[in-house]
Amino acid sequence: EAMAQGDATLATRALPLIAEQCEASVKMVNAMLELARMGDAPAQRVPVALAGVVEAAIDEVRLAFPEARAAVLSCSPMPGAVLADPVLLRTALVNLIGNAVKFSSEVDAPRIEVNASVEGRDVVVCIRDNGCGFPAELAPRLFEPFFRAPGTQRQGHGLGLSIARRAIEAMGGRIWAVARTERGAELCFRLGGALADAPAKLAA
Repeated sequence: EAMAQGDATLATRALPLIAEQCEASVKMVNAMLELARMGDAPAQRVPVALAGVVEAAIDEVRLAFPEARAAVLSCSPMPGAVLADPVLLRTALVNLIGNAVKFSSEVDAPRIEVNASVEGRDVVVCIRDNGCGFPAELAPRLFEPFFRAPGTQRQGHGLGLSIARRAIEAMGGRIWAVARTERGAELCFRLGGALADAPAKLAA
């Protein structure tokens, strides 16, 4: 109606907001579809180069999150190969690393570390950040769909950690969160019996 009367002021203010909301809605729908698809196909269990998957996930996060450019992303030495589903593993890592980037974006020197360790035949991967952290009592709820810790004002659809959990559990693994005593948080997952004897046959 305003445009019909020759007044473009409202359109100038409203259209960018409408476009932004549309983009957010598309991202949420895509995330919900991705979450739903996690359990559709049986997970593979093939030798995968863990270091290559981590590097690819970091590259994807750097492209997807502008704030990642200001963060220092590093990773420790990785086991040569793990038995896992390469698509599910990368999906989990992208969401976990992306979450760490978002929650550390407001500190002066954001830092995200990806560490891996071997415990028997199990492989444990942890993503640590120096962001705002969360209360320890909320750790079990962080992977619930749409859950947001009180007092956090972060962009996103609230499904990233749920997608990561679904991906890890589809591979028979377990995921959890640790509230650090100092600033930041640590999110870890364990893949049982995942240490591969043979070299990785699939490119990350």
